[in-house]
Amino acid sequence: MGPTKTRGPELEGSEFEGKRRTKHILASGLVIEVEAMGSNGPAKSQTERLNKPTSNAPVIIRTPSSKPPKEYDFCLGSDDSIKLRAAYKSAIYVCAYPEEWITNPPRQGGDHFFEKQLEELELDRLQPFYQRKIWRLNFIPTLLMFLGTRSNPWDWSGDTFVSLLQHVWSVVFREPSWADEDGDLVFSHASESVTTWFDSFASNALAAVEAFLKQLTGGSPSFADWSGICKEIMRDGRMFYKYPDGIRSSGLFDTPFVLAPLSGHLLAIRGGTHITGYSSDSSNYPFGAIGLAAAAV
Repeated sequence: MGPTKTRGPELEGSEFEGKRRTKHILASGLVIEVEAMGSNGPAKSQTERLNKPTSNAPVIIRTPSSKPPKEYDFCLGSDDSIKLRAAYKSAIYVCAYPEEWITNPPRQGGDHFFEKQLEELELDRLQPFYQRKIWRLNFIPTLLMFLGTRSNPWDWSGDTFVSLLQHVWSVVFREPSWADEDGDLVFSHASESVTTWFDSFASNALAAVEAFLKQLTGGSPSFADWSGICKEIMRDGRMFYKYPDGIRSSGLFDTPFVLAPLSGHLLAIRGGTHITGYSSDSSNYPFGAIGLAAAAV
């Protein structure tokens, strides 16, 4: 039996270029990408470059160190181990900061700038919930994202909708529920946002059809011409297929007529959080949103 292996960092590029890159996936799902570069001196570790973490890009931290982190252990007794250790002697080594550091990043600017940030956060907390950034940028997108995954997105009124709002509230605000006096406001503002979301499907579908007709007719509106074209593209559901060809049609829903209203949904859910375990619709696939987009046509 060969020696026991302890997996070290993933390496990219040549082993002897003095450059190493490792990826760390935190419990929250955030990916940290750490890059090490060659150095001539055993200087004490200090951050050379730091990019503020975002939801779409990894954090890159370049940190010099006089020796590799202890947790990077390699397969003793193997040829690869000798090569790796030789390469690491001339490289700067890196380590990932704890997750608390990522969730609470260092100050960006001086004391005055930092104090201004705190003041803005405090002012935002004092606003009515429906005027806070978290409502507009997270709560509503999360609600619409969930409705878009349901096989029956039209069922969103009454007690069912209230239960859904309470669940989304607990996920986004991390509170059991809203204040008792805010119940009616939560329902009315959320209902208004959902209605706007529904209307966007029809509006974007109409714009796509109108652009298509204008392109075919040279931009000159003619009811007779447009009516004839609409009847033709509606025949056998041709408007729903990228390649309409009778029983051999393919590319269902991959047409501008469906993708245009669906794009409005994708814009509306930007910043939302996918929630699971609330119903049988645990998939993140937008079944309901695609159905609404197709129905709008």
